[in-house]
Amino acid sequence: MVTYPQWSGDEPCRTMPADFYYPQQDAGTIPKILLAMCQVCASYYDCLEWALHHEKDGIWAGTTAKQRMAMRRSRGITLSTPDHTQWLPTKSPIKKAS
Repeated sequence: MVTYPQWSGDEPCRTMPADFYYPQQDAGTIPKILLAMCQVCASYYDCLEWALHHEKDGIWAGTTAKQRMAMRRSRGITLSTPDHTQWLPTKSPIKKAS
């Protein structure tokens, strides 16, 4: 099972707006700034593995959706929807007023 990357918070992609990674159309190319940021990122391999298993759209680890589809095909990976409930807290951190 591939787990969600443990981000340190220092990843270069954190400085860009989220919509930068989800262009309206997948033109098959990635802006050079994204490629440069991904190539030096310590989380690159974790991000790529996560994206191959769970991300259909957007740019992840310097790859487009089309590139990941080809990589999945060649590696025999089936795209699956992650269980997002694993990131929810088990107990509410908010205390009720008494």
